[in-house]
Amino acid sequence: AWDLINIEAYKEYRGANPVGKRRFMSIFTSRACPYQCTYCHTIFGKKFRARSPENVVAEIRELRDRYGISVIEVSDDIFNLQWKRAHAISSAIASSDLDIRMSFPNGLRADIMRPELMKSMKAAGTYFISYAIESGSPRIQTLIKKHLQLDKTREVIAQTVDQGIYTNGFFMMGFPTETRSEVEQTIEFARSTRLHSASFFILVPFAGTEIHETSMNNLMPIASDQEFDYHSGIVNCSSMANHELLELKRKAYMQFYFGRGRIVRTVARHPEKRALGGLALSVLKRMELRDREALSPA
Repeated sequence: AWDLINIEAYKEYRGANPVGKRRFMSIFTSRACPYQCTYCHTIFGKKFRARSPENVVAEIRELRDRYGISVIEVSDDIFNLQWKRAHAISSAIASSDLDIRMSFPNGLRADIMRPELMKSMKAAGTYFISYAIESGSPRIQTLIKKHLQLDKTREVIAQTVDQGIYTNGFFMMGFPTETRSEVEQTIEFARSTRLHSASFFILVPFAGTEIHETSMNNLMPIASDQEFDYHSGIVNCSSMANHELLELKRKAYMQFYFGRGRIVRTVARHPEKRALGGLALSVLKRMELRDREALSPA
């Protein structure tokens, strides 16, 4: 019921991708993800339910024709799970007169991405894709039940970049039993890819997740007076000391952005040059150059 939404208010807020404020709308084409990653929410359950390509395109057309929305953010947990369905949506948009731009900021699964889907998404106006990678350590991939094929992921990132799509990656650190060397594997994996940008998060064990149930008795508080959200990183589930984990987070940003010509490539490919200042400030903030108040002697 889009008539009940204050559409105009959306342009005063930033979306989930780094392009700054603009007129956009977020939609879901499916609910849930059937993978069993131990850190992930179950808000939508685990049974994948998908809308038909025709239904999705009809909604986008209504947003375009009735409300003048030309930028669409797809917020699905795993848009590319059924690649033929995703391809059908993209192909229908590409062959229409909609003339829209598409972004996928919520983290597609890289190792199931198909070249055919990538091409049709680009043809549909896709300018931004995020891949949720989490860890460059095979042991941690098994531990968190993500089981991502890392070599395939690196290859898909390169293919996405070659399509002319700005490509972002999500990484996490601080998993239960995770060691310094395993976090450094994640940093090195991120550095070795052609990603334009990346976010490095300290694990937050949200209530209702498997990792919450198995780690809540082994937490080291990192900081106080912060909301429990995925940006805060206020607890430490790993085998490392707090200061070491925070140091590795800073190291991840430093080594990712200040090597291999990353900044030049990111600036050249960024879809909205006016938003680059905001991206830079966001990276500096996440590097946490000022140490937090440590609540644990660790």
